[in-house]
Amino acid sequence: MDDKLAAPASTTSSGPKQKYQLKPWKIALFSFAGLLLVAGVVLTLSGKHGSQKQSGGGGVMVSNFDGTTTHTGGDTTAEEGGIDWANALTKGGISFFAAFCLAYAFRSFLKLALIFIGVLVAVMFLFTYFGWVEVHWDLIDSQFKVGAGKLKDQLTSIEGFVSGSLPSASLASLGLFTGFKKR
Repeated sequence: MDDKLAAPASTTSSGPKQKYQLKPWKIALFSFAGLLLVAGVVLTLSGKHGSQKQSGGGGVMVSNFDGTTTHTGGDTTAEEGGIDWANALTKGGISFFAAFCLAYAFRSFLKLALIFIGVLVAVMFLFTYFGWVEVHWDLIDSQFKVGAGKLKDQLTSIEGFVSGSLPSASLASLGLFTGFKKR
């Protein structure tokens, strides 16, 4: 009797849709970037920006945010190259997430733009076929070349943003790849 009331095992095409699930490699990349970000924030909040060593003569080795280590104390100040791990880890995690969001938004925009352009071209060919509109293909070609030049300039500025504004280029590249990849 309960079997008659149970829903059928298979649903029709208008049934519930499946949720979007991330692939394991994307989960691993997000986890890695999240760990980098959390580790950088924890190191920053704990005050351990790098190595702080007691040196001779009563001076202290202090790590700066720009990655250098400065020896203070006494009458001398010397700089050593050092890695500011808190800053580097935080920037790496942020670079990944920012580049992922940028690529995901750009991929979504491209989908909509291609649909819009396809419909526009189809309507233009239909109007031309029926003789309702006369199309000057030479003018369209010249405008297309101008638009392509402007697009090249914009892509160069995006490349400059990614390489200049995002501190970790390798993690930003990984974020761009992950954002453009569909699944």
